[in-house]
Amino acid sequence: MYADEMQTQMDYEAQMAEQEMYESQMYADMQQESASYTQADVHDSDWHIADDMEEDAEDEDVVSDGSATAVSDAGNEQAELFMTVFPGVEMTKELAGLFTEVYVTKVTIYDSKNILQVDIRSRHIISRPNIEKAEECIRKFVFGNKRYTVQIREHYTLSTQYNLEAIVKAYQDSILYDIHAEKIKAYMEEMFQERFDLNVNVAFEYSEADKEKLRRASALVEQQKIDAILNNLRDRGDIIVDGKAVDKDKLGVSKKEDKKSEGHKPDEKKAAPASSGGDSGQKNGGEKEKFGRRRRYSDDPEVFIGRDVEGKLLEISSINDGIGEVVIHGQIMSTEERELRNGKIILTGYITDFTDTIGFKMFCSPEDMEVYREEIQKGKFYRMKGLAEFDSYAKEVMICRVLGMKHIQDFRVPRMDTYPEKRVELHMHTKMSEMDSVVDIETIVKRASDWGHPAIAITDHGVVQAFPIANHTKGLRKDFKIIYGVEGYFVDDLKDLVKNSRNQSLDSEYVVFDIETTGLSKKHNKIIEIGAVKLDEDYNEIDSFKSYVKPAYGTMASRIIKLTGITDDMVENAPSYAFAMGSFIEWCADADVIYAWSENDLRQLRKEARLKEYTHPGLESIISRWKDFQKEYAKLIGTSRRISLSDAVFYLGENFQGAEHDALWDARNTAEVFKLSKDEENFFRIMAPVIDVYKPKKNLTYSLSEAFGDIHLGE
Repeated sequence: MYADEMQTQMDYEAQMAEQEMYESQMYADMQQESASYTQADVHDSDWHIADDMEEDAEDEDVVSDGSATAVSDAGNEQAELFMTVFPGVEMTKELAGLFTEVYVTKVTIYDSKNILQVDIRSRHIISRPNIEKAEECIRKFVFGNKRYTVQIREHYTLSTQYNLEAIVKAYQDSILYDIHAEKIKAYMEEMFQERFDLNVNVAFEYSEADKEKLRRASALVEQQKIDAILNNLRDRGDIIVDGKAVDKDKLGVSKKEDKKSEGHKPDEKKAAPASSGGDSGQKNGGEKEKFGRRRRYSDDPEVFIGRDVEGKLLEISSINDGIGEVVIHGQIMSTEERELRNGKIILTGYITDFTDTIGFKMFCSPEDMEVYREEIQKGKFYRMKGLAEFDSYAKEVMICRVLGMKHIQDFRVPRMDTYPEKRVELHMHTKMSEMDSVVDIETIVKRASDWGHPAIAITDHGVVQAFPIANHTKGLRKDFKIIYGVEGYFVDDLKDLVKNSRNQSLDSEYVVFDIETTGLSKKHNKIIEIGAVKLDEDYNEIDSFKSYVKPAYGTMASRIIKLTGITDDMVENAPSYAFAMGSFIEWCADADVIYAWSENDLRQLRKEARLKEYTHPGLESIISRWKDFQKEYAKLIGTSRRISLSDAVFYLGENFQGAEHDALWDARNTAEVFKLSKDEENFFRIMAPVIDVYKPKKNLTYSLSEAFGDIHLGE
């Protein structure tokens, strides 16, 4: 046991050593790259450098040599006025006024990166938006349409009444303009040191309930704890922001605090920034941390992989093969684990920032996997640093090596109605309006309330089922009103509402019908018997119809006589086809629906009427009301097979009444099955064994993946 723990510890230390070597190499490469930007001699001793820089920018050899050229690296005594260094630069009158008393202390051009860097010193604060406007003016003045970037690095020499609170309040708009929430601490400490010569420690209290927007704005001032204040400041002059004097009272700077700052020097060894959940890898008493082998290296309590997740945030849609290290943020869409033969686990997943989606892959030990299962969850939001490469196994660009990962808040900005005068939607359909809307009732009502709308009207198509759901929606404003409406339907009562009237009763009547023919041939058959029964609304027989039909020619086949019991003598004096059909049509004129067992009877009626050129005004009406009950019965018992009438009667546990293939008795037996089918509870109780027999059996074939599901191929 002890040997296993020692081996595990040695493996972990080797892994950490490899990681530290990798990070050291990256740091060395960065230092070497930075050192390559050497400073050359001054181009122009009298500081009129615009023409020289323009000529250098046009020279292709200079742009490609990768060197950096600096113009004047002297102190303030050799600095020149901004307008002297850049004479003739086009600025607005207001912007030019801000730079009238600004001094340029150094100008550096990095040809390999197409960057011109200008260091300035000012005795009044210039906001970041105006700094960026000046950068664009210099870029157009020096480089024209060439793709160069101008960076102005400002440094301020201010009076003593610019204490820390005054600086924060006067410069807070520039701070919010300049940074992201994740970089507030590092940015503010560096900014105060570089621009105001102040050594400041900034601390934050982490809270899960904080929203990202608050951390970027109001919480920036409210949550910070300043442990040191300014020193070595001069006590004269007004507070100037963008060239305008600002009253100290408006900035919230009290005279008492202003006097305190005069003789107080900051303690540079104040406590380190606080965090709500950070630790150094162990708990009190040396107890090993919950996270197993993986130790935490970051002060940020939200980081659970790597040291940090800092860097320029990229949109996933801009990532392509060969881009290298990237920092992204997004929502986890899915994760999947797969164990390898060596015991390690591959964790793959997909993350989206809603511009695109990218996969990520991590090789984990079982101990680390326990942590990741808890930390990495579908639907949550994360910031991730890693190497984006083409994965030959997945055949796509992925984050193949995750260097850092942390929890973040949902960065999506919910859509809001910002118009001052709120509307009222008076025509709103919900999912209760079939084929017209799919919107959830509670969602749309809550959205209208959240957007500040005073009311919303529900107007579904002819239904009011949305009313109780809307009424019980939670979280609505007290002054929010739901207007209950409906889209009604107007009927012209001057028009007849009944079409194709046959003067039938409004009480429902059904006819069950059957015919017998001279043979089994579809081409030469002739109708020799018509039988039918009429049912009331309770499906009880109230009338019957039976008539033989004399064939126009020929005699009865012996097999038909044996099957139906109908002989030539029985049809010799029977009515003709036209007379028998006319009598039947008039008899069933009041029926709403005409049922028959199979479609063969309907096809025989149509075919024989066409061949004999038989026309009757009620024939098409019968055909339009015809239904195939054999098909409906098969659907009830869950099969696509055609069941014979005798089998259907047998399945009910009954004996066939009368003679089979007698038109009237076939109609009566069909009516009995039809009647029972309308009593669903009794029907399915009786038919349960039959339905079970016709139920589809389990598939006896297997796919290769099902047959060999326990075989896994390693990557």
